[in-house]
Amino acid sequence: MNRERIDFGKGKRLLVKGGKLDTQYQITVPKEFYGV
Repeated sequence: MNRERIDFGKGKRLLVKGGKLDTQYQITVPKEFYGV
């Protein structure tokens, strides 16, 4: 998958409350998914 061709838009994204923010992609994911 070419990540350069994917447009996630701008700003922070939130999948779950109380998750962990991935600063590279500006998305909050469940803590158990962080760093996978």
